[in-house]
Amino acid sequence: MLRIFYGRENINKERFLFDSIKGKTLLLVPDQFTLQAERDAFFYLGAKGLMDLEVVSISRLGLKVLAETGGGRTALIDKYGRHMLLTKILAENRERLGIYRGLEQKQSFIEMVNNFISELKQYGVGPAELEMLSAELGETAFLKKKLKDISLIFKCYEEQIQGKYLDTEDYVSLYADKIQESQMIQDSEIWVFGFDAFTPKNIEVIGRLMKSAPQVNLILTCDAGGRDDELFSLTKGIMTRFCDLAEEERVPWEKRRIASNYEIKDKKEAIAGLEQELYSIPAKKLSDCKGITLVKAANFYSEAESAAAKVLSLVRDQGLAYHEIILICNDMETRGSIAKRVFSQYGIDLFLDKKQSILHNPASVFLLSLLDVSSKGYRTEQLFRLLKTGLTPLSWEQIERLENYARKYRIRGNRWKLPFTRGASEYRPEVWVELEESRSQVVAIIEPFQERFAKGRTVKERVRILYQYLAEDCGLPQKLEDLMELQQQRGFFEAAGETAQVWGILMDVLDQFVEIVGEELLLAESFGDILKAGLESIEVGLLPPSADGLIMGTMQRTRSSHVKAMLVLGANEGLLPASAPMESILNEDEKRFLSEQEIEICKVEEIRRQEEKLAIYKNLSRPSQALWISYSVSDKDGRETKPSQIITKLKDIYPQLIVEPDIVSSGSAKTLVQAENATMEHLTEALRRMMDGCVLDPVWETTAGWYQKMGRLSAVKDGLFFTNKQERLKQQFVRDLYKKASEQEELTVSPSRLERYSRCPFSHFIAYGVRPEEERIHQVGGRELGDLYHTCLMEISKWLTQEGVPVNHPQSRWMTVSKEECEEKIKDIIKEETTGYKEGLMAEGKEEQYRTGRLLEICNEISWILIDHVRRGSIHTIAFEQAFGRGRSIRPITVATEQGQVMIEGKIDRVDILEDGRVKIIDYKTGQEKFDRKEAEKGFRLQLMLYLRAAQQQEREPAGVFYFLIREPSVSAEAILPEAFSEKVEQEAKKACRMDGIMVDDPQVIGHIAGAFSGYSDIVPVRRTQKGITGTGPDKLLEEEDFRSLQHTVDEKINEICGGLLSGNIEIRPKKSGDMSACAYCQYKGICQFDLAFEGCKYEII
Repeated sequence: MLRIFYGRENINKERFLFDSIKGKTLLLVPDQFTLQAERDAFFYLGAKGLMDLEVVSISRLGLKVLAETGGGRTALIDKYGRHMLLTKILAENRERLGIYRGLEQKQSFIEMVNNFISELKQYGVGPAELEMLSAELGETAFLKKKLKDISLIFKCYEEQIQGKYLDTEDYVSLYADKIQESQMIQDSEIWVFGFDAFTPKNIEVIGRLMKSAPQVNLILTCDAGGRDDELFSLTKGIMTRFCDLAEEERVPWEKRRIASNYEIKDKKEAIAGLEQELYSIPAKKLSDCKGITLVKAANFYSEAESAAAKVLSLVRDQGLAYHEIILICNDMETRGSIAKRVFSQYGIDLFLDKKQSILHNPASVFLLSLLDVSSKGYRTEQLFRLLKTGLTPLSWEQIERLENYARKYRIRGNRWKLPFTRGASEYRPEVWVELEESRSQVVAIIEPFQERFAKGRTVKERVRILYQYLAEDCGLPQKLEDLMELQQQRGFFEAAGETAQVWGILMDVLDQFVEIVGEELLLAESFGDILKAGLESIEVGLLPPSADGLIMGTMQRTRSSHVKAMLVLGANEGLLPASAPMESILNEDEKRFLSEQEIEICKVEEIRRQEEKLAIYKNLSRPSQALWISYSVSDKDGRETKPSQIITKLKDIYPQLIVEPDIVSSGSAKTLVQAENATMEHLTEALRRMMDGCVLDPVWETTAGWYQKMGRLSAVKDGLFFTNKQERLKQQFVRDLYKKASEQEELTVSPSRLERYSRCPFSHFIAYGVRPEEERIHQVGGRELGDLYHTCLMEISKWLTQEGVPVNHPQSRWMTVSKEECEEKIKDIIKEETTGYKEGLMAEGKEEQYRTGRLLEICNEISWILIDHVRRGSIHTIAFEQAFGRGRSIRPITVATEQGQVMIEGKIDRVDILEDGRVKIIDYKTGQEKFDRKEAEKGFRLQLMLYLRAAQQQEREPAGVFYFLIREPSVSAEAILPEAFSEKVEQEAKKACRMDGIMVDDPQVIGHIAGAFSGYSDIVPVRRTQKGITGTGPDKLLEEEDFRSLQHTVDEKINEICGGLLSGNIEIRPKKSGDMSACAYCQYKGICQFDLAFEGCKYEII
């Protein structure tokens, strides 16, 4: 017999259920409701154990039936096994796909196909029905193309499992046929409770139960004839369907409203009224709103904090237990994770009732990384993912040191199998030995498995090898057991719960892998890919770690009773009720079209909306004392969000209900003093406002006194009064810190170092005082290429310069060398320099070989342009890498300050002595350097002027200073004839290498440097016009007196800079010129914490 009992949410259906149960009973509930149903049974029955009552889900009922009647020995494939098999099927049938071709490797698409096939099976639809449906649609219909591809995939899947395996969705049909043979069913009364909707397969099971069990009792939430009649249309449809089914099966049935004596009496009047009016049309206005709170929050964090304060108040002030409070939020990913963090600040452990992926569990990462490294080679990223799982013998210190070495010297591929050789001189002997031992341990982890795994041919063989390696060689089960215990000891109970399950899950996946394609041959790479696809689809559910814990779940997933207080977060449009679900194969228009044709192959959006609406009604009606609902006016990115229609509805029902601000926005200090850690943040903010001139609330004065007694206020004070102002170093400390052991009294610096100090004293202090070790990657980067360009230009220039022969002499090699001779010499130079460069860096691989080829091409172009510059000018002598300093042919620059002397020593890339004896300085650069007079005067750009001062030796007159930029020209081929392209490239190369700097405005000097030219010079930044020669920018040409004035200004600045250096000034004061600041390429930005908001942090604007 079928009996259907129904009632509104003002009826205590749980009490009615357990009052009605007599004798041997099976209680059938949804999967996620079994634990709560058992708790309810203990509560209402007042028993310490359940003898004649068993709580089961529909799937669990199937296991019991098959265990009793037999027929359950067929290998099962669940959602995860199906995902793996679909991955393989899609890869094999790529060419047969139509509209979905190109998506076959995307995991999101495979997941959608998996879910759709699951839904099709729940609705009893097979490939044949899809093909028939597709055939009835027009040829151009988009839906036809979709169904054609899906039916192809579905058909292949069914063919693969036919006669060998059973899909878990078909499992229901299997045991449904066995129900009539079950003595357990024949001896038990069936109660069905907690369902709002049923799939066709579930209805089939209950139909079979009606025929076999003495009595089937169904409890539903429903009402008839009320103002909210439309709310119960879903459950009315279900009742009608079951009554029709009973008629078909000739089973007696009856419908009965649950008696009024089960009406809940201890509920606050306002919440009881909400149950009646929430979806009523029209809704009555209610005056009593006690127990209902609406909160408008500024953002997610304020919303979560308001909720945490409310929970704390309910527990602390009203004496509620955590298990009597439930939190609901339909945004578990963003708001849920924020709430968990905020609640922890309030000292509350919040359990998020949601499923989570195991893909990032250490065991999964270990397994997948092992397969990846074994099949695709020693890829460094995957190798260290494996090591960092903590499931290998290496310590964290060993792993970090090994990773730093591998990154620096780019250890990859088979190099892991060979002893380390590079950089041995950079490490202490004991560290070098440890690095080599760590490498050997890594190889010992991978190689034995790789060798054995390669011998396996079929999937079954490979899985057996993998299992033996994980279980026996690695001892993974015991390591996971140890990890779980450690997680429990440290209070990470949710992580421990996941770790406890993961080994069993991995073994289930491997078992299904064998069942699906065990005898097939599969490449090692494909093996890993399919296994990863299976693991990506797995989500595990966790049980709350405590019986009295606080739980947050979604509106649909949450099942609870005896709730005294409910907090609903995220009552925003699109969340409450929830908007359209995740992406699906069929869009809602297509589902609606099929529904209108009375074709039921999957759940339509209208049904989902009805389920969500019913869930909102049931949950909001559940609490007996307090209902607290909040919404945020902005999302995590600060975009505006709107409140839910539920908020509007509540304000309409309760005209006197006032929407409160969140506790942060309320401006009340008292409400913010809640928990020790959380209050500290708000106290800090109040003290900061006081420092800005605001009056400190007496509550905060008292609170500050309490924290002072607890010894926790010192950190706040340090933060509030923090400045980034650096104190001067003592002079003796400066000398001890900066001086080299070989130096006597004077401090010696290079021009580049002095320029660095001038640009930012603190950066200089870190670089030359603290001297942190810079991580250098063993690769061909900008610095390495710059070194090689520089070396090549130096060597070719030295070769061209003959001792005793003036550069501008007709027989000088500068004047006579051919382009072919130059290229041949450069080829020899590049070969010599790159052979053995940084332990063979330039010969490592194809990338480095390509870079060497480009290096040769660019050096050929640049060198010929350099020769052209020399030939067109009038240079008598050229000196390369000219050193100046003590013991050198050119004396150092001595700067006398009040604090002592500073010696400036260095090396000049190139010193040209012109025909008239003047000095020209050239500095080779690979960047985008531009000389600016103001920058030189302010100390932002000093090197060229210092080089000139040294080279003049207080005797020679200046000609100019220049940057020679080494760079590859960029030419657009658009609108250029092929025959003119080479000429265009040559022109652009000359333009790209035009020197930038300043020079004395003297016709003879200009002629000696730039030679004869018309229009713009290819050599220096000047141009010839009818009025004479002018600079192409400001201060490119300076009168003799003006040039001397610039030198004098720079000299004074140098004296000032040297005085600051010796006096111990290490201010965080970067110079800034236009958009360029000293911070742009600084390596120490993470150390200085430069922020304009801090006192002591400011730019020196040029």
